[in-house]
Amino acid sequence: MSDFWLLRALNTRLRVIQSFIVREFKQHRAGARLGFLFYILEVIAAMMVLALLFSIIGRQSVFGDSIMLFMLTGIAPFLAFMRLSSQIGGVAQMGSQYGRSPLLTVTGFSVSHTLATLVATPLAMGVVCGSLYMLGVISAIPQRLEFLLASLLLAVSIGFGVGLFNAVIGFYVPPWRAIYELMTRGLFFLSGIFYVPDHLPPAMRDVLAWNPLVHVVALSRQAFYDTYPTDIMSYQYVFGWAIGSLFVGLWAERIFRRGMLV
Repeated sequence: MSDFWLLRALNTRLRVIQSFIVREFKQHRAGARLGFLFYILEVIAAMMVLALLFSIIGRQSVFGDSIMLFMLTGIAPFLAFMRLSSQIGGVAQMGSQYGRSPLLTVTGFSVSHTLATLVATPLAMGVVCGSLYMLGVISAIPQRLEFLLASLLLAVSIGFGVGLFNAVIGFYVPPWRAIYELMTRGLFFLSGIFYVPDHLPPAMRDVLAWNPLVHVVALSRQAFYDTYPTDIMSYQYVFGWAIGSLFVGLWAERIFRRGMLV
């Protein structure tokens, strides 16, 4: 009997999360049948803007034969992290939009954002890589797909944990989300997206190595470039960040859950 109750409760929560995933895809397009397609297109557009900008100004790729591919391999995991850490950071304030229910937890909202990102980012990246391949960029097909998937999972895990922690802080300090976004704007320039960290002077590499996104981006590029330099890469460090972020985020949400959505 207890097993049946547990399965029923789990099924109910999964259905709630599923409803919020659908809402995430259709956000700002209530009732739109192409909500999922538009969501994918938004991710594709975000990933391509800077790559196109660098191409237009005539900058050559600092690694490989395509500036578009080089930028894409850095932007994709970076955007996955930024979208989650920022959007989940404001999720506590969403509870009032859906009424009061024990099913509406910060974790539930956060999981819906995370699963939507896990679906949209690889699909968007696949579309861009496929397009580049058809345009003659042979290296656009990843040689080690497991490295690419690992980089995206790490970016999502860190973003999920940081986002949950931000949600807790943001509930008690309302301006926190704006403060966080302001503080993290510089991460784009500190995450190795448009340069190779190993090509920088040792002093700069040592500073950049503290940023876990540098390691995530390096792992993403290993999927496409056999000879990509990875002296700065530390699997233990980035996996530690992923596990630590998840632990701290889930712990903080669990401790302050009672006051956040009631």
